[in-house]
Amino acid sequence: MIDLDSRPQIVASSSGNENNTSTAKSDADNILSQVSDRQIIGDRQEVRNIEMINLLIDEWRKMPKKLKCGALHCRFANTNNWAPNSQASLAVFLVTRLPKIIPLKPSGQLWALQTGESQSRIEIDLAKWNGYFNYSFTFKQDSDWRYRWASSLERRSPEHVTEWQDVSQVVKALWFVSNCNEEGEYEVTSARVEYAVELAKYIQLSIYTRQELCEVNINKHGRKLVVNLPDEKQPPLSDFHFYLAFENSLCEDYITEKFWKILEGRHLVIPIVMGGMRMEEYENIAPPNSYIHVRNFTSPKHLAEHLHYVVSNEKAFNYYLEWRNKYRLYKNGNHISRRY
Repeated sequence: MIDLDSRPQIVASSSGNENNTSTAKSDADNILSQVSDRQIIGDRQEVRNIEMINLLIDEWRKMPKKLKCGALHCRFANTNNWAPNSQASLAVFLVTRLPKIIPLKPSGQLWALQTGESQSRIEIDLAKWNGYFNYSFTFKQDSDWRYRWASSLERRSPEHVTEWQDVSQVVKALWFVSNCNEEGEYEVTSARVEYAVELAKYIQLSIYTRQELCEVNINKHGRKLVVNLPDEKQPPLSDFHFYLAFENSLCEDYITEKFWKILEGRHLVIPIVMGGMRMEEYENIAPPNSYIHVRNFTSPKHLAEHLHYVVSNEKAFNYYLEWRNKYRLYKNGNHISRRY
């Protein structure tokens, strides 16, 4: 059996009072704990009347001119100039693009540390930045500003019942994968590949990739599972019952578009999830009974047995579709929520 818990656990702490400077400097309020295993603690001043955020970002990244900032009124100004604009109230630094030399911080300006990656994939030593940042901007629940991969949920009046009509004895699952590194620090990436390969022994699993390394690393386990195809030749989701929404890291609150894009779609496909640190993290943000979590099963074989039951039983399959009649997903990937 594959042990998904044999990994270092990275848990971020949260503060009880963000407006108290002494509390802000304590170890309990650790900005960097949300992106690494070191400490970066700065003064946490109350943000008022922010008119412009200077977003220090890669040239290739495209960001909208305006983003929703919770209760704040702000606009973003993209730049690849590492010298923070003195006119900006807040400068946001990407963890992966921090300058080698710390720039002069304009008087009164606030700095935020931003990343959309999991902690396990951040290799930069941030010790010298200790004390420079006032806020965090990550995917984590306890981040000051949280980038929400997820769409909002809204309960609505029951509509036409969405049901699966074609009950089949053949379990068909799909996985699009882009990172299959089996060496070095990405043990979880290797674990999810191992899990998928084992699961493929018991169900019809189709794996597609555009990365040669994925094709080599997965297919070497046995029969040819991976097909390297361009997007236009890949099969539609409607041909499958399940989709493997396996994250590349198992870190607290790390649930990405791999999961949400399946729910947003109109296809009656059930996501099988592997991610986060606890099953409760999915329960807290996703519609009820909208997914199947691998942690509910003792092994890939055990999961496969459940998948066979679901596909062969119309009532069981529709159990995972009923949420679509009670909840609506808002696609608002540019939304940023503020914690306090």
